[in-house]
Amino acid sequence: MSSPPLDSSIWTVSDVLSTMRVRDLKRRLQLTHHYTVKQIDKLMSKQDLINAIIKEETTPKSSTAKGAAAAETVKKFFPGKGDDSFQLIVTLVVIIILIIMDLYLEGGGPLSSFILTPFYSWYYQRRQLSKRIFKYQALRGLFLFCCLILLDLLNTWIRLTVVSGWVLPRSIYYRVAPFLFPMPNLRISTNMLLPANAAEKGGGYGINMFPAVASWFIRDTEFYVKEWIAGAVEGKKFYMKMKKKEARKEGGKEGGGGEKKKKKKKVMYEDDE
Repeated sequence: MSSPPLDSSIWTVSDVLSTMRVRDLKRRLQLTHHYTVKQIDKLMSKQDLINAIIKEETTPKSSTAKGAAAAETVKKFFPGKGDDSFQLIVTLVVIIILIIMDLYLEGGGPLSSFILTPFYSWYYQRRQLSKRIFKYQALRGLFLFCCLILLDLLNTWIRLTVVSGWVLPRSIYYRVAPFLFPMPNLRISTNMLLPANAAEKGGGYGINMFPAVASWFIRDTEFYVKEWIAGAVEGKKFYMKMKKKEARKEGGKEGGGGEKKKKKKKVMYEDDE
């Protein structure tokens, strides 16, 4: 819920803020004015939260929040980049660089081999599976293989949606939102196991568990689909073997192959005698 803009009058500000929920007031203090959890816990009532917001937004030079100095430091080094999304992007980039450098120092190979290893593994597995399907001409296995590719694309779509929500700025995210996966909100509150008083201070934040549940479901479904593909290929392989055996038997009866084998055995025995 986006908070409404404040008017120049303090009485109008108080009236607007009084219509907001407590968790929205806490979120505004945390995100906009960089209040810490301890500072918010000291504001016991809703009126204390309203007074703190009025003090922050009607006195621009006020620096009561401890995070204001850190935000100003970031803005000095990165002009216009003091928001939380930029800090998250920098953190993720640093973590990825450290992981890649660690793998590079241990293995000693090119960086591309470590970055593209998951893609190569997925590509060779799917290629080997498709070769077996086309070798034995398993139509049922081909249909299941197409379902497996659709599951892979769906899993990739969900992952890209989650990552884009983490790292993309709001202006870009709203532009690409129509092309992202429609993510339902399966929220689990992080304060559900706490007492009522402590849970109210947490601001009512929650974690959307839908991406994790969807990934688990897709992973288990892919496992069963692979098993069904293997069963379809093995069934087609067994059918082709039985068909070849029957063709050999029919060819042996028509050409008299059985008598030739018996004669050869008799000749061998006569030579031995």
